[in-house]
Amino acid sequence: MSTPALTPIKVGFIGLSRHGWASYALAPSLTHSTALRETFKLKAVSTTSPVSAQETAIKWAEVVGHAIEPYHAGDETRTIAKDPNLDMVLVAVNTMRQKGALLPVIEARKDFFVEWPAGCGLTETLEIADAAKKHGVRTMVGLQGRESFVIRKVKDLIKGGAIGKVLSASIVATFPLEAGFWAPETNEDRKYILDKENDLTLLTVPMAHQLETLTHILGPFTSVSATGATHYPISTIVSAPGVPVPGEAPHPSIFPDHISIAGTLASGILVNIVWRSGMKTVPGRRTLFWEIDGEEGVIRMESFKAMGAFMATFDDPDLYLNGDKVEVEGVEQGVIGRLGNAWMEFAKGSEGNHATIDDAVKLKVLLNTIAKAMETGERLQVETQGRYSQ
Repeated sequence: MSTPALTPIKVGFIGLSRHGWASYALAPSLTHSTALRETFKLKAVSTTSPVSAQETAIKWAEVVGHAIEPYHAGDETRTIAKDPNLDMVLVAVNTMRQKGALLPVIEARKDFFVEWPAGCGLTETLEIADAAKKHGVRTMVGLQGRESFVIRKVKDLIKGGAIGKVLSASIVATFPLEAGFWAPETNEDRKYILDKENDLTLLTVPMAHQLETLTHILGPFTSVSATGATHYPISTIVSAPGVPVPGEAPHPSIFPDHISIAGTLASGILVNIVWRSGMKTVPGRRTLFWEIDGEEGVIRMESFKAMGAFMATFDDPDLYLNGDKVEVEGVEQGVIGRLGNAWMEFAKGSEGNHATIDDAVKLKVLLNTIAKAMETGERLQVETQGRYSQ
């Protein structure tokens, strides 16, 4: 369902709990500016129980200034997907529940937003994409790194010829120990990431967001090779950094904690990426170093902040052009501003530049190819059409 830009887009929200990403970032970003408040109208919420649905509806009604309809799981007679007053439904539930939440929305011919990874594995993402195409709905996926104010500036600099023809790109990134993901320590609230079935790894979460951003700027990969190393074979469940949870058995690592990728883009650009996880944040250790070299100059992005490499969710990095720092307007808005950019792109209709379910499919094909390259030790071709290697 495509809504004219001048008509407010009436949205419902599945998974808007009291805590977490949806409550502190996704929903607030819809009311971040006057333009957003006029363009998107939150009209309904759906949670796991009648009590939480009512509480959430009351809370957000106070924020937006009008009544919000509450729905809850288990009531098949009243579902948010069937609400005739909604144009779009936002889905922010865990990976294993995403497909089940989305398909009724799609069948009701409502546009949707879904958080990355948009289904568990490539097969589910393809199923969601095929359903969206069949029912003619517009889609949006939470891969908002491309909406970063710094990334937008970098894309403009390259397009404007600031560094001439791009020849190569190099990235060194760190996902720190203190974040409490994977090995050697996992926060007790995130134990689910250690379940292989959820497919939530260093590659499929932070690296995926960065790879989508890179290909948005520089174009798709045509071939990749990759190497992984496991320096931390065991993950301890902790309540805080360095504080094990009594009675919790250690979990074996499910995926490499250090990954190196070498690839070639369709344009001939050479790319080298190294991601490290599990190391402490210490003075002088960059969490992000990203350099794009051209014939006439160089662009550099870097951060020393703990989560600096995860620009899709946290702070923008510092930006330099030929060694001189570039001040970028809007970075002070953080992730709320970044998400706001994405919503406004969606509101532009077919002219909007935002990540779609087809982008998610292409990204998962790339991730699967990288994972296979790590297993085989071979350099592999990447299917740029994004519809194979399930």
